Amino acid sequence: MSEHSRSPWRTAAVAVTATALAATATLGVSPSTAATRPGDLNAGPQSLTQKDRDGGVAQRLAERASAGRQAYLLTLDTSSTSAAFNRAGGKGTAAQSAARDQLTRVQAAQERVIDQLPAGSDVLYRTQAALAAVAVTSDATQASLEALSGVQSVHPIAAKTPSNASAVQLHGAPAAWTANSQTGAGTTIAIIDTGLDYTHANFGGTGQVSDYEAEYAKSDTATNTSSFFPTAKVVGGWDFVGNAYDANVAARSVPKPDPNPLDCGGHGSHVGGSAAGFGENADGSTYTGAYNASTPFGTMKIGPGMAPAAKLMALKVFGCEGSTNVVSAAIEKAVDPNGDGVPNDHVDVVNMSLGSGYGSPNDGDAVMADAASKAGVVMAISAGNSGDVQDVSGSPGSSVRAITVANTVDAESVLDGLEVTIGSDAQRHGISRSVAYDWKTKPDLTGDVVALTGSNETACAALSTADAAKVAGKVALVKWTQGAGLECGSVARGGNLAAAGAKGFIFHNSGETFEAGITGSAVIPGVLVVKSGGDAIRTALAAATPVTVTGTSYGTVKQNFPADVDTVNSSSSRGGHAAGALKPDVAAVGTSVYSTGVGSGTRGEDLSGTSMAAPMVAGLAALVKGLRPTWTPEMIKADIMNTAGQDLFLGKNRTGAKYAPNRVGAGRIKADAALANQVLAYVTDDPGAVSVSFGAIEVTGPVSMSKTVKVQNTGTTAATYATSYASATSIPGASWSVSPASVTVPAGGSADVTVTFSVSGRSALTKTADPTTGYLDNAGQLPREVLSASSGRVVLTPQSGVALRVPVYAAPRPASAMTQAAELTMPVGDSSAQLALTGDDVANGALDGDASNDIFSVAAGFELAAVDGLEPMCSETLDAGCLNLPEERFADIAHIGVTSDYPVQGSQAASQAYFAVNAHGAWSTPASKIEYDLYIDTNGDKNPELVAYNTRLLDEDVFVVTLVDLTRTPAAVIDTQLLNNRFGDVDTAAFDSDTMIMPVWLEELKAFGVNPSNPRINYGFISYTNLSGDYIDAVGLDPNTGRVSLTADVFNPGISVTDANGAGPLVLDKSGSSLTVTRNAASYAADGGKGLMMVHLHNKVGAKAQVVALKDPTTPPTTTPPTTTPPTTTPTPAPGTVETDTSVRIKPKKPSYRENFKVVVKVEADGTTPTGKIVLRIDGKRMGRAKLEDGRAVFRIERDYFVGKHVAQAKYKGSDTADTSKDRIRFRVVR
Repeated sequence: MSEHSRSPWRTAAVAVTATALAATATLGVSPSTAATRPGDLNAGPQSLTQKDRDGGVAQRLAERASAGRQAYLLTLDTSSTSAAFNRAGGKGTAAQSAARDQLTRVQAAQERVIDQLPAGSDVLYRTQAALAAVAVTSDATQASLEALSGVQSVHPIAAKTPSNASAVQLHGAPAAWTANSQTGAGTTIAIIDTGLDYTHANFGGTGQVSDYEAEYAKSDTATNTSSFFPTAKVVGGWDFVGNAYDANVAARSVPKPDPNPLDCGGHGSHVGGSAAGFGENADGSTYTGAYNASTPFGTMKIGPGMAPAAKLMALKVFGCEGSTNVVSAAIEKAVDPNGDGVPNDHVDVVNMSLGSGYGSPNDGDAVMADAASKAGVVMAISAGNSGDVQDVSGSPGSSVRAITVANTVDAESVLDGLEVTIGSDAQRHGISRSVAYDWKTKPDLTGDVVALTGSNETACAALSTADAAKVAGKVALVKWTQGAGLECGSVARGGNLAAAGAKGFIFHNSGETFEAGITGSAVIPGVLVVKSGGDAIRTALAAATPVTVTGTSYGTVKQNFPADVDTVNSSSSRGGHAAGALKPDVAAVGTSVYSTGVGSGTRGEDLSGTSMAAPMVAGLAALVKGLRPTWTPEMIKADIMNTAGQDLFLGKNRTGAKYAPNRVGAGRIKADAALANQVLAYVTDDPGAVSVSFGAIEVTGPVSMSKTVKVQNTGTTAATYATSYASATSIPGASWSVSPASVTVPAGGSADVTVTFSVSGRSALTKTADPTTGYLDNAGQLPREVLSASSGRVVLTPQSGVALRVPVYAAPRPASAMTQAAELTMPVGDSSAQLALTGDDVANGALDGDASNDIFSVAAGFELAAVDGLEPMCSETLDAGCLNLPEERFADIAHIGVTSDYPVQGSQAASQAYFAVNAHGAWSTPASKIEYDLYIDTNGDKNPELVAYNTRLLDEDVFVVTLVDLTRTPAAVIDTQLLNNRFGDVDTAAFDSDTMIMPVWLEELKAFGVNPSNPRINYGFISYTNLSGDYIDAVGLDPNTGRVSLTADVFNPGISVTDANGAGPLVLDKSGSSLTVTRNAASYAADGGKGLMMVHLHNKVGAKAQVVALKDPTTPPTTTPPTTTPPTTTPTPAPGTVETDTSVRIKPKKPSYRENFKVVVKVEADGTTPTGKIVLRIDGKRMGRAKLEDGRAVFRIERDYFVGKHVAQAKYKGSDTADTSKDRIRFRVVR
């Protein structure tokens, strides 16, 4: 296809779509008018309802791509100073000299790259110790940055957001402290977060609020004017951004660094306290020891962190609120604190309780985290708080070498209190405060309470006149269902209540513990109250007993629910499942953790999330490093994972199904075991991973795959282990084996263990669900897509001592090998013919009596509308419509097909149009990482009024296609249908696939004038990934203008395919069966049909979409299945246009620095002089447009360009008679 740069049309189209999503998130859509058709694979129109959460619906990939400005990490083609240091022996003057020499080379290389940066690019930071790199924000494309001399690779940087009394005890820290006399002394943990409140008593500060306020007032000054920092605990740090910074707000996105990393957001101080806080006595004074079994946890105001003697470095990358894209700058500081290029002063451990969802190992911060680990720093990172959704775990936790941490539940918690008077009875109930409200300076929550009841008891919609009158000047009690059943987010509710005049609010929680906090409103105070407290208030109000809130208190409620120990917080993110990159790695307590409260002097704060779990692991890593100072980060990671021997359970009291590695890694950490252990086990095939993972496997016959686990004995005596496998999730026919059955590892030596994954054959495999998840969505209502996995842990059981475990994972699925004849004979005109299916189909699970686990091959037939070849890799001469990373092949369109079931259903309300998209590569999950936008024109002018795109019901593995009306102001979501036309109860192999089917309900097109009397639409596709800042491919759509060029009759489809019962488009894909292919000759001709596109959803990737040529009995085939698929140009030239040739010249050829110059563009065509407009870009930046005069346009460039190479691109936009064309030229500015 032809190349296009980011255009105003795309920016505008995506912007209105994003507005529509935000505006309609809580409103839902109309109910379905058509139920699932019994006895038919096709679900039919479903009109599902989306929901929101705090922060609204997830940003579309197209929205991110259209935003233009993006942060990138540019790695250079020279090595880091750490690499030079290690090559020279890793210690001594020779290594230091090598590192300093390399620093000079890196700095020179950075300057050379910076001198070449395209106009409009800004340097965020430079790194040299972890990686030789430069981070920039730029309007230029990723490809143009990759083309710079000296740049090795370019990685987009996704903006990151911030994602302990009994927890420390549960993890076994006191026993570890006692047995090893190790509390982290001599180690340093860097907290990359919102900063640290070094005035707080938990860090040995004065504990005076006035001191914090005085420090805050001068914290943004250019020089360190602090009266306290650094301290004995917080020994160093840096503020990389300033208090006002927010990467996602343009006006505040420029970092303003300063030397004082005082926390103003609160997140970092809480995290730092869990990792290495001293703890506080009951009176709020700093606890000074002892740290052992005698530590008085029960009477302490705040318990100590995991490594209370470790020092902390505060690396502040967030402002007081918002997101950041300077994480890697902080990682660099952790690797080389004094910036001299010699990394021998690096910290021991970094904690990053931050991230972005659906993380990729190619995210810039994940790449930097891997580099830091290689440089000697242990990286502890939170997994994320997006729940039980496949592959949702974030970056930089996607770093293979990092220790990525899930969130579990403990028995004890300390909560703030809600003071209420019910009748004459004064009561106190546990709460979590809304974080958007300034509790420090604004009025406390007080007032008479009223309950919202009826249809809007959740306050998810704007309050009615009656409800507004009820809550005006009152505190509103509102229903709140935590977890997957959450009705809507706290921001929407708080806004609705504030707008109605409420004085405050109480969200009545559905549980006694909090799975997450609330954001709420900045205008009025609000709290989330435990279930028992809400019940008491609601019962009293129902009985007409007055209830009054008299205020709130800090840390006054203690809870103890022993049955909850070693359960998993439902918000903890499920990890990725790629081969060699299984996540998360371990789990730790992160629910209701009581730690440092910023700016409060001595108070604590109760917070939940994987953000709170990660510092538990960071503290443990410091303990291990303190005890084993020669161990590498990979060895420390292996030790922590190997000894994380506590299983996690679905039920209370450690009952029910056990959680599998894809949710909790090896298990919950055990500090005492980690410090006692001296033998390590880790996979050698995937350095840094520790776990054994084979990822997705397409099975057509017996399978046997092996990897090697190295068992390394660092102790002074030999150790013998029995090897075994402990299953967590299973699939019939799949098994794991470990050999040898016993292994003896000599002192100071190692031995290899072979771990083998086997499948006896395809026929045994069924669709099994993780027993902790089941077959329904997280809300327990809709069938979800299931990714079956065989997983568990390899266990090494010693004759005495600590048992070791290594997580293992594979996701096999039975794959069919179905096909049909390459040609089908069909008479001229409207006709039908029988198509015989042949090959090897899947029909698994049908005989076991359990319909939920059945897998049978499914097919569908479409009119082949477009064939598109492999898109090239991006380069200096190609900056859009190309791949920045090979893995983006899943957005590279290969085939497009279209059909409709109107001939089957016979009514517009019961019918859908179906669009099949087949790619040149496989996606791991069919939404959130990949987005196909289907633009639809309904009035024939080629300008779309609608866009449909693949997505998911929020926080669920229920995949859908959302339809947006672009003509409304603002644009509006008008429908949501099922991807592949199925709920997950019928398997369509949606994960790890290259083909999807996108339905559009014809009833929604009625308002646009599309009906049986006016049945034609025009359409086109454009694709995006979460890995790149621009689109990947477009077919039938011009990304520069938005005009679409494919066309279809959606009531009289050119091709329809039905089974023996007349059902379609989804049909049973069974060898020996026959399908009816029906061609509408007029529609097929008007569509420009290219043949029959058969989709076999259960075939292997690369064989799912197959082309069948159609021929009549007397003439050659109307189409020929392509043996190769050459790129097609998009958009298709309108009838009657002529090809054009555009050429670009620079005058003078080599402009001098600061000399104005001209760009002359000439457009030629046979037999005509083209007219129209030229768009000029230099170094990817749009310079303007000009009209052609006599086929020529001249641009006068009056701006400075740096000395060096540049690229000018001219794009002729075409006219009614002339096709588009373009040209590029490289030129050099000289001195």
